[in-house]
Amino acid sequence: MTPASHRSTPLYAALMAHPAVVASIGLLLLNDHVLKVHWSGLLTGKLSDAAGLTFFPVLLLAFAAVAFPWPLGLRALLGCTIVTAIAFAWVKIDPAGTAFYRHGLAVVQWPWWAAMRLAHGHGVPGLRPVVAVTDPSDALMLPFAGVSPFLAVRCGKWAARAHTVRG
Repeated sequence: MTPASHRSTPLYAALMAHPAVVASIGLLLLNDHVLKVHWSGLLTGKLSDAAGLTFFPVLLLAFAAVAFPWPLGLRALLGCTIVTAIAFAWVKIDPAGTAFYRHGLAVVQWPWWAAMRLAHGHGVPGLRPVVAVTDPSDALMLPFAGVSPFLAVRCGKWAARAHTVRG
């Protein structure tokens, strides 16, 4: 990728394609749908938290980029990172935050479950709260929220070095 094309790529798109972000999404899916099912424990719980904190600020930035017509850079990513960290801490430390997350995600997932049940000739389902527990020890994973800003800065340094080397 040339420096000019790197600069024209939105930050969220460059980060979503970064191997560390792609790997964190893959790890979260593998962990939640395979590893936790067969080997649930302390490690699988922490893996999901670390993976989610790694990519969620980038996902928030992508949503913000759709909502706002101007380019969003590192400052916006830092804001998304702070929002992610605060929300994560609330969900993991405060039982009210955990309950809000369990039911809030149920509302978000409901259209999918309703469509699947209706497609198979079944009735409309009720809400299915997700499994989540209040566990203050999960706050130990909060430093992973800093991975995406770190990657953004590293990608920016790479682009600056490539620009000076090539011209």
